[in-house]
Amino acid sequence: MSDSKDKELIVETVWNYLNGQNNRKFELVEKAWHVDCHMFGINAQNEVVVYPRSIWREWFANPSDDPDATKKAEILNLDIYKSVANAKVRTVIVGSKGTTIYTDYLNIIKISDNEWKIVNKIFKTDFEPKK
Repeated sequence: MSDSKDKELIVETVWNYLNGQNNRKFELVEKAWHVDCHMFGINAQNEVVVYPRSIWREWFANPSDDPDATKKAEILNLDIYKSVANAKVRTVIVGSKGTTIYTDYLNIIKISDNEWKIVNKIFKTDFEPKK
């Protein structure tokens, strides 16, 4: 498979995750994440947290606490080496209480010729209260 086709599939995987997260669609997150994937990160209170992929289903089952928040996601960097990749992404959520910024580092592996999956994520959450 060509490098450009792999890059296209990786970008599609990353956007499935970002769009699933931002639109509360577990089926997109599920499509992007390996079944054994976990998230490790530092939340807005500077605590280390660890979550399994299944936590998204629980989060999405509850109504959004700020349904009118605006969300913008972008891929900041993509590093690909043969059958592994890393993507740095950022999501900015502007809500009624302030702005939350998620900076994620996604590790991605090639599962088959036409499939890449996120196998883990580390992240940092920053929150700026509304003034």
